[in-house]
Amino acid sequence: MWVLSKDCRLDFKVPRPIHGFDPHTTGATAVSWFWGIAHRWLFHRQLLLKIFDSRKVLIGTCIGALLCVTAALFGPADIAVIAFPAIGLLPR
Repeated sequence: MWVLSKDCRLDFKVPRPIHGFDPHTTGATAVSWFWGIAHRWLFHRQLLLKIFDSRKVLIGTCIGALLCVTAALFGPADIAVIAFPAIGLLPR
């Protein structure tokens, strides 16, 4: 949520910690794991597209992403910490 501070700067304020985690520590770690995994799996994604039909890869990716996002948002905190970075495993 963007908030205008007293000195007319726009600051981003997290309305509440999601799942009770600190967004600056645990949240930042989850985001860094997401990008790290996404970057390292680049070759594997290309290999999947060479082996399988791109339409089937897209369908599998959409289903996997939907399951991971649902688990990350509505699941317990232990699952959310794992499910968000797991989205990086999915081909895009």
